[in-house]
Amino acid sequence: MQNEIQCEYCGCNRIECLGKCNRTGLYFCNGKGSCNESHLVNFLKKTSQTEFGLPPENEFSKISFECYLCHTKNIFQLGFVSSYDQNKFYIICNGKCLHDSSFLKLNIDQKSYQNLVDDEQINTNIIKEPLPIQYTQVSYGKIKSVLEKNYQAFGIKPEKKIHQGLPQFQLKYDDPQLYIKHLHDFLKAEKIESQNRISQIYWNDPCSCSFICPARSDFYKDLKKYNTVKFSTKHNITVKGEKAQVIHCEPPKITVQFQKNSQFYQKVKGLVIEIPSKDRTFREGMKALQFFTTKIDSLFQRVFLGNIDGDFNPLNKTKRPIPFKEPKFQGFPSLNKFQKKAIQKCLSQRFSMIQGPPGTGKTTLLVSLAYSLVKANVKPILVCAATNVAVDFATTKIASFGINVCRVMSSQYLQDEESEAMKPYSSRQYNTSSNSHSGQSLSKQQKMQAKIDELNIIRKADVVLSTCFVSSHRLSECNFKAILFDEAGQLTDPDLICGCIHNPKLIAFVGDHQQLGPIIKSKSSIIGKYDTVLLERLVLNGLRPSILQIQYRMHPAICKLPSKMFYNGLLKDGVTIQSRTNSNGRFNWPNKEMPIILWNVQGQEKFASDLKSLYNDEEARCIAQAINSLYMSHTAKLAQIGIITPYAAQQDYLIKSLPIYCTTIPKHEFDYLEIKSVDGFQGREKDYIIMSFVRSNNKKVTGFSTSRKRLCVSITRAKFGLIMIMNANTFSKSDDIMELIKFYRDNRAFVEGNQINNLQPSVITYSNSQNHNVFDFEEEEEDGFF
Repeated sequence: MQNEIQCEYCGCNRIECLGKCNRTGLYFCNGKGSCNESHLVNFLKKTSQTEFGLPPENEFSKISFECYLCHTKNIFQLGFVSSYDQNKFYIICNGKCLHDSSFLKLNIDQKSYQNLVDDEQINTNIIKEPLPIQYTQVSYGKIKSVLEKNYQAFGIKPEKKIHQGLPQFQLKYDDPQLYIKHLHDFLKAEKIESQNRISQIYWNDPCSCSFICPARSDFYKDLKKYNTVKFSTKHNITVKGEKAQVIHCEPPKITVQFQKNSQFYQKVKGLVIEIPSKDRTFREGMKALQFFTTKIDSLFQRVFLGNIDGDFNPLNKTKRPIPFKEPKFQGFPSLNKFQKKAIQKCLSQRFSMIQGPPGTGKTTLLVSLAYSLVKANVKPILVCAATNVAVDFATTKIASFGINVCRVMSSQYLQDEESEAMKPYSSRQYNTSSNSHSGQSLSKQQKMQAKIDELNIIRKADVVLSTCFVSSHRLSECNFKAILFDEAGQLTDPDLICGCIHNPKLIAFVGDHQQLGPIIKSKSSIIGKYDTVLLERLVLNGLRPSILQIQYRMHPAICKLPSKMFYNGLLKDGVTIQSRTNSNGRFNWPNKEMPIILWNVQGQEKFASDLKSLYNDEEARCIAQAINSLYMSHTAKLAQIGIITPYAAQQDYLIKSLPIYCTTIPKHEFDYLEIKSVDGFQGREKDYIIMSFVRSNNKKVTGFSTSRKRLCVSITRAKFGLIMIMNANTFSKSDDIMELIKFYRDNRAFVEGNQINNLQPSVITYSNSQNHNVFDFEEEEEDGFF
């Protein structure tokens, strides 16, 4: 007789193979079929659920699956661990609790830990995996039907997004209005993605509420006490909404205070929240597009549209070359022949592009270019970049020449500690919207006077520096003779247009389209190729940039592969082997002549509690060995080491676990260890880099870990030594990774083993697959977090 309960996906009715979603009461089996995950795990993940139950007939049905210490019931964080004598077993979470000193006193064998969810299914000792004959293959349509029927129960019924089906972004446009329309659509799509749905909201009174927001972690990263947030209704991209100040911030719970009774008081559904700076980015971009045909010179319009053939080159020449004057200051490096040639070309053309591969001195070139322009009286100059970090660095360098600089910052950034070093160059010394965190506003007259004072400071400067969107908003009344864009490969077209609406006579892009591009949130935008930056489109249209070819960062052995893979072998070494070798260090490199390692590790990727990001504890243990060995061999201090990982969950796991794993290193040293995403290390360098690829599965799904641009950034950050840790078999369908593996194998640096001081040559079978990447479509690309 058939059981009353069965898998909602496939109909499997074997009691020992079924588990229940506690929220809906629906049962699913622990079988995978042709899927990457079991039917039960798939349903829980798709509906953002983290708890499950068992049928009464299951022998474990009376066990409460929760952490022994913190009592979390999130099955994606739970696992089993035994005592050394194996008389007792505990359910514990894999966060701090597993390493808690009071827990370890129970004679715990940490090495016995097993995840409750392993290889994308519930541990088969708890819920059996059905045999293939015990369930039927299930179609995607069936899964989708079950999910849609139950989304309502979770209050997360998908909305139809207005940006679905974005038109394909073109390499070249003949019609400016079509170009503007496509950018309008792109900005709207990104605007919607920046809004975070509020899942739970509790009104304390008409002026205050607390809420929980299932947002990507980058939302919380940008959120601090006293920051401002903006409330609005779903997909409302035109109305201003309502602002509130954060008075308590412990993610995922946030408490805010409105200045007056909120228009949304007692509303509990349909609200979204965003950081106002994201909203301003959208509004400034939309406003700048209105001026594209009126405030931007026709020659520069042709650049944006990709119309660079015909008479473009003759029209692009300056009437006469601007004199080149090389900076001669103590401590400032002498320019090489490629840098000089690129600057001289810029000074003879109205529009120029300079491609600067990693470590080739892009910023040195940019500030030297600004110096020549100022000395030739081609001023004022505007220098723009995508991030405050890049603008701050350029400000310091240009100011060191004795040039009168002015750093224009947003009110939000002025309040951050990071801006403190920029205060001497700032166009204003305080936030004109408020006097303090108390929210006390300045009078209208005070604001007006502050704006006049700021404009006077800006107009006296030879070089003004800001991010692109701040330049659009705060410098709307200013014109500039020349505009220089740093890290132009990270700027979208709206970014660039915001900087170009100041009637420039000369524009220069300095960047590298082989490295990371701008952060694009909308999948529709990515599918529509809106992440292809103007710098890259112009190259594809036949405009050749000046290329900087001497790198001053990497040990020659580290540079050899990226030069071949990404820059057609053009890169030459401006540093010697001796200058990039630590003579006091005794680290055991497999090839004594090449400070590189590719460590092939058979770990297992695991989902974090957010069910989106991934971590790999085996790779974390290998990283701990590498750090211990670098430190104990007197090769590097922790401040000299950077760890790169593409997943936020791995970053969090490393931050928590490395001080515990590295028992021989003083705990305070870890305050100086940098662990960041690939995006976090763009434009950065460290003496030693350790890279964790995280992905490790039999399906060979690699996500965005094999993105060419991410790979380029990752393997070009190290000065003295590079250690990469990955499951090579998982990545064997990626042509780029296989090229990397071949290089390391040929140079005796592709190794495997349990102990870093006893690694042996590794072997991998080459795949004939033509797939450039194996991409998991459900995975979201991040700026370092999900």
